[in-house]
Order: sequence, then C-alpha cells, then structure tokens
Amino acid sequence: KTYHEMEANPTRMQGMSQIERVNLLNDYSRKKKILKSILKYIIANARIMCNISSKVKDPFNEPEVMEKLTRCLDYYVRELVNETERTPEADIPKDIFETFLIHILRSILKIYIHFSGSPEFISFVAEDTRSYNYDIMNNVLRIFNDVRLLTLSEQNTYRALLDKIESQYQRKQREQIDLETDVPEEFIDPITACIMKDPVLLPTSGSIVDRFTIKRHLLNDATDPFNRMALTLEMLVPQPELKQRIEDYIRERTSDSQQKQQQQQKLQQQQQHQNQNQNQDQQQDK
Repeated sequence: KTYHEMEANPTRMQGMSQIERVNLLNDYSRKKKILKSILKYIIANARIMCNISSKVKDPFNEPEVMEKLTRCLDYYVRELVNETERTPEADIPKDIFETFLIHILRSILKIYIHFSGSPEFISFVAEDTRSYNYDIMNNVLRIFNDVRLLTLSEQNTYRALLDKIESQYQRKQREQIDLETDVPEEFIDPITACIMKDPVLLPTSGSIVDRFTIKRHLLNDATDPFNRMALTLEMLVPQPELKQRIEDYIRERTSDSQQKQQQQQKLQQQQQHQNQNQNQDQQQDK
C-alpha cells in the first residue's frame, strides 16, 4: 500500500534517495510474495473443503457443525463481494486480489451447490440474520459474469437454491415477529434470547437452555457457561414437559399467524375485485 501511495505521488518519490526507493521496492516485493503465499494457502483450504463437501456430507450433518459452516460461507460471500466496491487504495494489490477472489468464490459457491439438496443447510442459511443477504448472493454471478465462476448448470442450481433460502428466510422473519410477542420468560434461552426448541437442564448450575445452544458451546468449551464447572453432553437433563408446552405455544401462535395472513389475502383479493368492477363500470359509462 505504501509503495502504491508513493507511486501515485511522484513528488514524494522524488524527495527520496535512491537507497530509500530501492529499500521501499524490495520491502514491497517481499510482502507481496508473503501475501501470495497466504492467499494460496487460503485457496487450497477452500478447494479441499469444496472437494470434501462434494463427496462426504455426514460430518456436516450435526446441527452445530452445519450452523458454523453456513455462518462462515455467508460471511465470506458478503465480505468478498463487498471488497469489490473498495477504492483503489485497498491494502491488497488489485491483480493479486482479483485472482484470489475468483478462486475462493468459485469454491465457496460450489459448496453451496453441494448442499443444495439439504433442508437443514437451507434452514441454517435462512436463519443467518447477521451475514445472509439475498441481494449480494444473487448478484455475485452478475458481478463476475465475465469470469464465469460456475457452469450454466451450476448457476441454475445455485439460483434455485437461493430462491428456496429466500422463501424460507421471509417466512421465518414473519413467524419470528409473531412468536416474539409476549413470550413466556421460561420459554426463552438465557444465552441466545430466542425461544427454545429442546430445553435441557444443566445440572451443574441449574440453568435451562436449548440443547442446540449448549452443544454448540461444548464444542469449544467443556464447561457450564454459567459457573465454569465441568460439563458434558451426557450430563444434560431433558425437560419433556417444558418442551411440550413450548411446542404447543408455537403451534398455536403459528396457526393464529396463518389465519391472519389468510384474512389479509382475502381482503386484498376483495379490494382488487372491487377495483376491477369500478374500472369496468367507468369504462361502460364512457
């Protein structure tokens, strides 16, 4: 970056001695080689992940692993696409970054395609309110259309996958709004502040959290998050009665939400019908 700044400002370059210029250029060349090595390593890892996901999917079927995978993919697509809008003064030289961008995005998009038949994968992407962005993911092929990141068949599969994800995302957003109104506190996970699906008791602290939440925590830390005492999956105590009450609550609220939507659709249809009749009457009068 410093070298490019100096190059863009000839006056500053002229103020440097020959030795300073040579040292600056040598430092730039050295760092450029290091950067290339790092990016090659990242590209290699992405390709390995892409190849694994095309052949073996069982290791990713655990919900905790699937969640981490989708969060990473969504985040990198968003950040990489956003990088294309950065100014020429970017830290990474343009020629290096564009090559890296093409290779890494190609691998990432193919991973999406490999999991396009997984309802769990679609659900986790749709739940990623932090990084998932339909516009960015839909435009990525258009932005790089001159490179052809994917074959025509792969593009069709990817776009069909995006439609499924977006449809589920919109539905989840509507349901979440309805469900989050006046929710009993005992139904809420104290860690995520979301409604629990499978509540379990942590015997070491007496806290009740969602099974998915604590399993995700235990992947990185084998302790109770409330008191740091040792905790394992085998120690979790299911709460079937609470789980049933939560399921009944969700079912009831979802049913109410669906009825409201149906009523709104009927009202819209009636309004459209009235508008059509009015237009016809006006035309007949003329």
